[in-house]
Amino acid sequence: MKKIVQVLVICGFTIMVVPHFASAVDLSRGILWDVPEEIIEMQFRKVPESKLTLQDSIKIASYRFTGDTLKLLAIMVDWSNRPGTYSRETFDSLLFSRDVFPGGSVADYYYEVSYGQVIIVGEVMDWYNAGIYSPYFDFEELLPELDPLIDFSQFDGNNDGDVDAVTFIRSGNGREDSQDWDDIWSYAYGYAPGTGPGPFDGVYVSRWNTSPETRPLRDPLNPQNFSGVDTLGKIRVFAHELAHCLGAPDLYDYDDKLKTSTYYTPGDKNDHPLVDWCLMGYGGYGLLSIGSDVSSHLCGWSKKWLGWIDPLRLPWGTHSDIVIYNIETTNDSSLYMLPIRPTTGEYFLLEYRNPESEAKFDKLDSDFSCYFWPDLTYGCDPLDRGLLITHVDSSASPWWTNDGTRYYPHYRITVEDAGYNPSMDAWSNPEGFVTDSAQWWYPYETRRAAPFSSGVFGQELFSPTTNPNSDGYSAPSGIVVRVDSIVDDKLYAYIHLPLPIFSLFSPQDSAFFPLVADFNWEDPVPWDELKYDLHLSTSQVFHPDSTVVYDSLSINEYTDTLEVNRFYWKVRTYKNSLERWSTQIWTFLSAIRGDVNANKEVTISDVVYLVNYVLKSGVDPVPEPVVGDVNCDNDVNLTDAVYLVNYLFKSGPPPCQ
Repeated sequence: MKKIVQVLVICGFTIMVVPHFASAVDLSRGILWDVPEEIIEMQFRKVPESKLTLQDSIKIASYRFTGDTLKLLAIMVDWSNRPGTYSRETFDSLLFSRDVFPGGSVADYYYEVSYGQVIIVGEVMDWYNAGIYSPYFDFEELLPELDPLIDFSQFDGNNDGDVDAVTFIRSGNGREDSQDWDDIWSYAYGYAPGTGPGPFDGVYVSRWNTSPETRPLRDPLNPQNFSGVDTLGKIRVFAHELAHCLGAPDLYDYDDKLKTSTYYTPGDKNDHPLVDWCLMGYGGYGLLSIGSDVSSHLCGWSKKWLGWIDPLRLPWGTHSDIVIYNIETTNDSSLYMLPIRPTTGEYFLLEYRNPESEAKFDKLDSDFSCYFWPDLTYGCDPLDRGLLITHVDSSASPWWTNDGTRYYPHYRITVEDAGYNPSMDAWSNPEGFVTDSAQWWYPYETRRAAPFSSGVFGQELFSPTTNPNSDGYSAPSGIVVRVDSIVDDKLYAYIHLPLPIFSLFSPQDSAFFPLVADFNWEDPVPWDELKYDLHLSTSQVFHPDSTVVYDSLSINEYTDTLEVNRFYWKVRTYKNSLERWSTQIWTFLSAIRGDVNANKEVTISDVVYLVNYVLKSGVDPVPEPVVGDVNCDNDVNLTDAVYLVNYLFKSGPPPCQ
């Protein structure tokens, strides 16, 4: 009987009205995506303390949809005081049709961006009346109500015990577009696999999302204003929220994202790391831009994260005429990784974005006229064609966030914007300001001119001396990328790839080592065999007469017994004709505290030596006075001599370390 009722529902019969009271989603046991900090408390009433265990957090972080067919359950929800407008058939086409829906459906989108590796299928449940509308509505509470009507087990496409995804299509607009406080801001919610609402028919609903039925139209004569007319929503929000169910995190900065001052203030809390260049970025949520009519692709990082593309790594050295294919239509030779610091997960990704490709999507940027009108005309413009360079530092912040400052030193993922150069600002454009054809946008953070291109002078080169430059976050990378030409689906580039950045570990700078030193440094390329030369010197300038070189080491460590002295050290790594020096030159003192006469042991003679130094202006402790500071109070005085006497003759504590 249960399955018969489900068939009736799917075929378009509207479910009867049932009483439903306003509530709010419990945010304590999962991860919420997309809702700004300023909105969370208003939309969910309160933000409880997280009850996520470390184990559950790891499970959520490591989740990726692994099947080839995702079965999506779409539930249309309206209310007595907020009735739905569009039919079930309309949303069935928007979500699941292939090569039919104008501009492309969600199924079209994911088939294209996954290179055919994920097929979206599913069912749309006709309008379910949930009683009286409230912007605090808890969609999860509908699931047990609908359990008698839906066989949830039919939506577990990869047989992992969880429904692949549930989308609640809610009547009306989304607050992200309308800025209306009575609208719900679209979002996704995720639990650890095997948890969440349920089980229903033996499966859990561990990931679900909600997207709006409609969107408000702008006035073409003054796009800063709404026209008062609503129309069918685009696939943009549906595709974005569904990406969370696949395991993709947001790539935009949540800090102050509703403050328009952040759009033109470099170095503030929100520098808009991707904006239009990734579905998981954002275009200003109706404040800075009107979303594109044709959704942007997921960026190369997101496709890599979801397992749909493997970036190519070039050998170290200089490469001319590297061919990069447009990433919209192929995952073969369309994404390159240039390591900066592999041990911390820092690298550049190179992808050729081509709005002229044969792909359905990735054609248009957002329409920024709602913010820049009348300088910009109403309507979307074609995306720029060129090489998108993304700077990734996997260790910068947790996987689920891409917030930079104030919480983290920099972004995990950000576009290196070829059009964002203080020396070529927005007033450097031919018209003297920002226009639809502008190539220079500083200080406006819209990222429209992001790709590097041989067709725009000043935007063809990415190197240590350009702006932006190719420096890593800890040191210069030395990487050079130059776009030489673009022909149809191919981009030709020159790439110089030095050995990666690496650091010294031990002895740490200004350390105190008792004669035996264990040298250890970062392995710059764990997957490659390199050689190392350890340079150890008593001269800060590494004069040949005072420097020992332990050469041709095959591992990144070395142990040696040293004389009493101050030493300086650095490491050179190399392979064939390529070399890279450590980012630091460190110094340390090789000595035993209390051994002020440098005979490599602490005896009564050191007490006499120390008393002569303190009271009779005797010779300084060797090699430096600090070896006489045996109680580590940052001073050498008579108390240190007393300390040594107690140590030698009264079983007192040894000199401090």
